[in-house]
Amino acid sequence: MLKVTLVRHAKAMDREKAKINHISDKNRPLTPNGLKKFRKFIQLKKKLLETMNLFVTSPYLRASETLDVILSELAVESAAIKVITEITPHGNPKYLADWLKKRKEKSILIVSHEPFLSEFLNTVLGTDEWTENKIKKGAIITINFNNKNKKFKFLSFVSP
Repeated sequence: MLKVTLVRHAKAMDREKAKINHISDKNRPLTPNGLKKFRKFIQLKKKLLETMNLFVTSPYLRASETLDVILSELAVESAAIKVITEITPHGNPKYLADWLKKRKEKSILIVSHEPFLSEFLNTVLGTDEWTENKIKKGAIITINFNNKNKKFKFLSFVSP
């Protein structure tokens, strides 16, 4: 059984402000307020994130900064971290599903974006319940992958 914890990145710089400042979407940083609120949220919910074997992030700055907050709040000094280019906002959810099915870890935390996360959940859970508006910035979603029946199962959803 593989426990997969999905986290949507915290609040990042506004897209229009980034354009005005010639900052690409990939390089939009978290806002100071976004960092502060997410840090407080993680302090309250860190039990949900303990005992991770692998931490995965998209290559976008706001996702890696979100992961940095998580690692800091969990006081993780040394972590196995993997950057996956296919989990960007418009990445391929099937790629991640297939990748997870091959993993041997017991628990993996993944920081990504919308609409990718909604599309991934709809793909692996066989539903269209998940929408971009449902998964707020900083939300934590937990699912399991059962190696025996090769199925994903929804476990929990916590939103800031």
